[in-house]
Amino acid sequence: SLENFKEFNIIEVMNIIFELTNEFKKLILIFLLFLIIVPFLFLKGLDIHFSEIISVFEIENSYLKKDFSTKTLKLSYQKPQGWAPLNEIDEQAYMAIVISEDWSYFEHNGFDIEQVKQSVADYLIDQKRLRGASTISQQLIKNLFTSSERTLKRKLKEYFLTMILETTTSKNKILETYLNNIQYGKSLYGITKASSFYFNKSPKLLNAKEGAFLAMLLPNPVRHAVSFEKQSLTDFAKEKISTLLFKLKVAKVISPEELDFYKTDFYLF
Repeated sequence: SLENFKEFNIIEVMNIIFELTNEFKKLILIFLLFLIIVPFLFLKGLDIHFSEIISVFEIENSYLKKDFSTKTLKLSYQKPQGWAPLNEIDEQAYMAIVISEDWSYFEHNGFDIEQVKQSVADYLIDQKRLRGASTISQQLIKNLFTSSERTLKRKLKEYFLTMILETTTSKNKILETYLNNIQYGKSLYGITKASSFYFNKSPKLLNAKEGAFLAMLLPNPVRHAVSFEKQSLTDFAKEKISTLLFKLKVAKVISPEELDFYKTDFYLF
């Protein structure tokens, strides 16, 4: 049928693109970016501004921080007040967030390929609503540069900026920028403020269970912060934190002995 023919073409073409070697994909990406995609995006009005492209290119050597009260971005070459470099955040704590949000973060090129293919195919074939961002890189771009609406226009902008981000910026710098911009509670942005508010300590002094708590808050920190407000973990929080600690052990971020310690006599608040 015509629908099957359309689906076959879409899926097959996407498979061919995504199965190319990483180096070849980068060459194609750069070619498309500067010779095809950039003019197309501007002509079609995807609301991508030159300042946004420059900001993404500059993240590796600068600091990009969003003021969510005014919804303005600030790019600076000096570390902003309260900014925590990745090497000043406890590794077990930030790995709890990575494993919770994007386990394969350090292996992929910015996209969960299977989800991208299925999301695009669903939209083109059945006009289903586009799925939300899934990788840390995509979430960072979404938080800093795009709206929360799930439209093809927004997703194309997100993909475009994520491609630039992943080809110009190290994984550690992307993660650092992400941790210093995301929301951890009501009017609470950045891991330094979150560490101080919830545990009265700096990010460097966090531990795996505290990192799992911060990861549990995402992506709805205002709702899930009720555990802190009541000074007692909800059933959801207990299950999520327990699961994350087990995953940290599987990933060899913590030892079996550390897992046993956190499971027994260890209190968060």
